[in-house]
Amino acid sequence: MSLKQVKYIQIDDRRGTLYSAGKQSLLVPTTFIRVLSKTFIRLVDKEGAGILISKIGESIGRGYAQSLAAILKKEKAEINKKTRIQLGCNAIFMEAGWGRLKILEIDLSQSMLKVEIYRAPSMEFLKESRYNLERGILTGVYEEITGQQVYTKLLKENRKERCVVLSVCKEIPGGIEKKEEMVFVTRQRLEELVKKRTKELEDSRKALMNVLEEVTKAREKAEEEKNKTLAVITNLVDGLLVFDSRDKLVLINPQAEMLLNIGSGEVLNKTATELENIAKIQPVIILLAKGAEKNRRQELALQEDFILDITIVPLMKPAASYRRQKGANGKSGSLMILHNISREKLIEKIKSGFVSLAAHQLRTPLSAIKWALRMVLDEETGNVSREQRELLERTYQSNERMIRLINDLLNVAQIEEGKTIINLAPANLDEVVQAMINSFREKIVLKEMNLKYHQPAKKLPAITIDREKIEIALANLIDNALNYTPNKGTIEIFLTADKQNVEFTIQDNGVGIPKNQQKGIFSKFFRGENVVKIETEGTGLGMFIAKNIIEAHGGKIWFESQENKGTTFHFTLPINK
Repeated sequence: MSLKQVKYIQIDDRRGTLYSAGKQSLLVPTTFIRVLSKTFIRLVDKEGAGILISKIGESIGRGYAQSLAAILKKEKAEINKKTRIQLGCNAIFMEAGWGRLKILEIDLSQSMLKVEIYRAPSMEFLKESRYNLERGILTGVYEEITGQQVYTKLLKENRKERCVVLSVCKEIPGGIEKKEEMVFVTRQRLEELVKKRTKELEDSRKALMNVLEEVTKAREKAEEEKNKTLAVITNLVDGLLVFDSRDKLVLINPQAEMLLNIGSGEVLNKTATELENIAKIQPVIILLAKGAEKNRRQELALQEDFILDITIVPLMKPAASYRRQKGANGKSGSLMILHNISREKLIEKIKSGFVSLAAHQLRTPLSAIKWALRMVLDEETGNVSREQRELLERTYQSNERMIRLINDLLNVAQIEEGKTIINLAPANLDEVVQAMINSFREKIVLKEMNLKYHQPAKKLPAITIDREKIEIALANLIDNALNYTPNKGTIEIFLTADKQNVEFTIQDNGVGIPKNQQKGIFSKFFRGENVVKIETEGTGLGMFIAKNIIEAHGGKIWFESQENKGTTFHFTLPINK
């Protein structure tokens, strides 16, 4: 490799590559010229294309000369213009892919430069374009270094040896200026279009940056909300299990792990079917397998003294996202909340035990007082004056109310202990209903009530019940109808049956139940605000007891009511199979 050194600048004669301080500086890569050749060959037959290509060559030549000047300035090299032209021409044509360049003649005073170049990179392009790109490059280098306006023309072409001779001269042909003006106008329009498109692209870039910024903020906010949610879930006092639409467990919080005595690694990402084989979590998964379209609550005793209150909540997709899917029900998964109620159940058990004990202890002396008062009222111990009788009657009635309260408390205690049904036996509900109506005859007559019992058209099938408990439920329903229906009101009782159930209905035209209070009708100690003003007595336990007795027999109880119009209660009991 032959290297010529001009102070700090070196040039490779063979490749035409410039070197500065030992580092290669590829100013015009060969591939760039080849790409230009492929592009310009499509323009050579267009009007003004030659001038346009020549002007682009000038820009390349000027840029190369400017880069060379910058390198020389950096290296503090003093080189005259003639040497710069020689160096620049030699380097740019070698680097652009020409095999060899020879400067035949150079005279700056006459604005004259004649060069011979061999082995052009694209003979097809050169032939068609009349060497406009190369002529432009030579013009650009010369004008940039000397500051003189010149024109480069083709003197000689030897296609066989792939050699051309180009000459820079001062005279510019007359037709060239008009063509250059046309190209200038075309270039001006092109520049305007480029500026317009550049502005559009810049605006688009700014819009995209704004969108990206908003997306970034939204992502950061979502991440923040996610972290907050995870913090809440992690520190929740209740256990939490989240299942996806395929019943795969996707989340379990630390509290659930503790309650079930199981690690997340044992259960996460497993389906309900797989989890049923894990003994620790099996009872919980069985509840999930029952399915639920609405919220469902159930108590689950994992051990005798360890009870969980489990709430299963179906997770629903937004309506718009699943209506488009044919047959989709919108369910995206299930949420299971585990609440430890062991302590509450223990307290409830202790309370029930205390109430039961106290009620039993009170019932014995109250019964003794009842019979003693009855003996006195029946004058078995001697004559009783009118004033004494009134006083004793009031005392007797108060004692009766105390006994009813004690009985209600004992019934509630039995219900809470799971001892609602004790003595099951076949019975005819028609006979039981008639007996209970007869037990209220005195009260019916006293209030002048119009009570109608619509007996079944044919004999009812036998049902298995705890007669004493069913009588309590019937007594509560009939007593309520009598208490909360004005004197001379109407009460109707119906008894019907189908293939599966016997249905009891009692309808009155009494005060009714306010709509905003109907949800609490079967709760303990509930009494409607409107009935408290009418009937001050009452424990608020009757409907709670009746509901639990009916449900313990496998039946259902419900009602309809309108305030100041009346109430209708229904219950069903299953027929023996």
